[in-house]
Amino acid sequence: MRQPLIEYGGSGTPIHLAPANSFPPDTYLPVIQPLTARHRVLCFPPRPLWPGIGAPPPATGSWVEVGEDIVAGVLAHDLQEVIAIGHSFGAVGSLVAVARRPDRFRGLCLLDPTMVLPEDISRVYRTDEHGKKIHRLAEKSRQRRNEFPTHAEAFAYWRPKPLFSDWNDEALWQYVRAALRDSEDGCGFVLAWSPAWETYYYEAFYHECWEELERLDQAIPVLVVRGEASHAFIPAAEARLQAIRPTARCVVVPGQGHLFPQTAPELLQPILADWIAHLK
Repeated sequence: MRQPLIEYGGSGTPIHLAPANSFPPDTYLPVIQPLTARHRVLCFPPRPLWPGIGAPPPATGSWVEVGEDIVAGVLAHDLQEVIAIGHSFGAVGSLVAVARRPDRFRGLCLLDPTMVLPEDISRVYRTDEHGKKIHRLAEKSRQRRNEFPTHAEAFAYWRPKPLFSDWNDEALWQYVRAALRDSEDGCGFVLAWSPAWETYYYEAFYHECWEELERLDQAIPVLVVRGEASHAFIPAAEARLQAIRPTARCVVVPGQGHLFPQTAPELLQPILADWIAHLK
């Protein structure tokens, strides 16, 4: 199956965007569109968004695959000096990609990366009555509503959800348009990034991200942006990252949670623009 490429426009040094689990790249448009003034902005979308991909494999997957797919796209299109920007699990995938092929990348930006400290990993899971560990977010994603008759109904359904409590209407409409595709029977819409694929990635939660960071070429500039109110990338994780990578630039987006690229693009965009402008 051929890997797709999404082009957002622009020319010059390429910027690659890797989105969070279940968030299509177009939900990042307010952040990435201004970058096209000076750069070629693109995305090799994760497998859930590949045409005709179908259901995920029955076996447990790996976030390493996400990074390897980024590398495959970079090599297939012979991209050089790529600036990798990733959010959440997309940040970990970007880290894997840059660690594997530093010769193809110019910089790495981690937006609230899903890098949980080893001593905190238990909070990601719960144990069921049979002693089996269940990923808490995978459990939720299995119950995700997948079908909507109209965009308006999807907006009305998502508007009161806690996940979107700090999203303005414009951002939520952007999500509605990006998250839904026509259903195969032509009646209404379904999630472009299916709940099955979302669950697949949560269950494949990557425990070796800190080892990936240690393997990362020291010559690669790193920017880490954390949401002040985020529970995904906490201050203790930031401290560990800086201990491993003292040259990393760490920035906190005040008052924002894990989804600050969607809730506060006006705060994130100048942070990215300034860092990119000073890359050597």
